[in-house]
Amino acid sequence: MHVYFYDSSLNFDKFSLILAKIETKITDLGLNGKIIRLNMLHNLEKAIGDEIKTGHTLVFVGTDLLFSRALPIIAGRNLIIGYIPIDNKQPLARALGLPAQTEACEVLAARRVVTLDLGLANNQAFLSELYFKSQKSYIEIDSRLSLETKKINEIRLTNLSLSKENELSNPTDQLLELEITTKNSTGIFKKTVNSLSFFQHNNFLINSDQGKGLLDMSTTIDPPIKVSIMPLALNIIVGKERNF
Repeated sequence: MHVYFYDSSLNFDKFSLILAKIETKITDLGLNGKIIRLNMLHNLEKAIGDEIKTGHTLVFVGTDLLFSRALPIIAGRNLIIGYIPIDNKQPLARALGLPAQTEACEVLAARRVVTLDLGLANNQAFLSELYFKSQKSYIEIDSRLSLETKKINEIRLTNLSLSKENELSNPTDQLLELEITTKNSTGIFKKTVNSLSFFQHNNFLINSDQGKGLLDMSTTIDPPIKVSIMPLALNIIVGKERNF
């Protein structure tokens, strides 16, 4: 059985026609099932928990934000997960090879399931990356290597890259990629040049004197941040044009 969770942001008339087309396509493909229309009064954890049963496929309809909010609830459970993006502006959906609306229903019907690692940041699950920008930060890698940055830098810990250009990102290798991009001014004209440091591991501690981290481009998290891997924790239906 399929259970569909509609994002609360879709509870407006302008989405009625789109949802009607999705529901017609789902029926035509023989994938119809229970529909739960989330709203501000719903507790997402309870709504999902009520539908976790053997053999059920949980499908999230909406945006990356809904999908990311659901991850900590569904992580590590023996479930098959689907995702129907409401538009083509969802970076996480693109990384998974998922087109929008009715085309995503075709992917759902093809049922190409992969099992992915998840990152854990202070025990909060994320699929793509942890990102933050700071003036000064301190990083430990497996308690063996310590790094300290004293210039403006961008820090990314990646599990699933949102860009196809990152060929080292593999959400099944039980490793995270740490990238530190530091801006340096050189020459008499103070031209800005970026320098990049790169490390791979599965255990990090990041602290910063300012700023918050951002998980999956949607959820903020305060440092210090302990980051690790939850191996093979998500069974998800993906498309052919995914980033891995």
